[in-house]
Amino acid sequence: MKSTALDAKRKDYPPLVVQQLQQIEADLGGRAELVGLLTLAPLTPDLKYVLGLLGDPRNSAKSLAQICALGNVLPGELLTKMAAAALLRGKVQASQIIGNGIAGVTEDLMRRAAPYEGTCSACQGVGSITPEPTTNQPNPSPAPCDTCRGGGKLVYLPDLERQRLAIEMAQLLPKGGGLQILNQNVQAGAAGSGGGGALEKLQELTDRILYGQPSAVEGEVVDPDPPPSDEAST
Repeated sequence: MKSTALDAKRKDYPPLVVQQLQQIEADLGGRAELVGLLTLAPLTPDLKYVLGLLGDPRNSAKSLAQICALGNVLPGELLTKMAAAALLRGKVQASQIIGNGIAGVTEDLMRRAAPYEGTCSACQGVGSITPEPTTNQPNPSPAPCDTCRGGGKLVYLPDLERQRLAIEMAQLLPKGGGLQILNQNVQAGAAGSGGGGALEKLQELTDRILYGQPSAVEGEVVDPDPPPSDEAST
């Protein structure tokens, strides 16, 4: 049991402490918000008693310092639990934000794990590029973009890391092990055949798993309308 001297000390807080506690209660939004926050924290029996005092409408006129004194609790104990409850509430709110956004992130990841169409980075999707003004041509006219040939769109190939993550999410290969086994097999095959690098071979294998055909080198942009080859024209 706590001493009578300590109890008496707690019943007479300095005016500055009373003022600071009133300000904290106001900053939190009032007595009801304070009570709601404390319900999230693991409380000692004394703090549970204080929580009951705070929630009792008959004590609405009493200051937070008076409530602490009635509950035989130091203000520091109460503030420590309030801080812990605030952090817990913040984590829950952060988890909700993450949960609301994870579906969009996953959709974007899976879309970009296979060849995907996107805005041309050269013309920003406009389809044309206006040359810089010169002395001979101070007002140049826009010309079709050479990169996308005026279409404003390009087909992009995914990078290997995005494909690896997509495969792991789909559980097509054991996490952290399947690609290592594939990589070892590819390196062994490349050493024996002497044709192509290990990275390109691994790219082809993962592409076959994802969409049934090998891709070009990582980071390469696929020309949507390639020009006819010299062999075809002859």
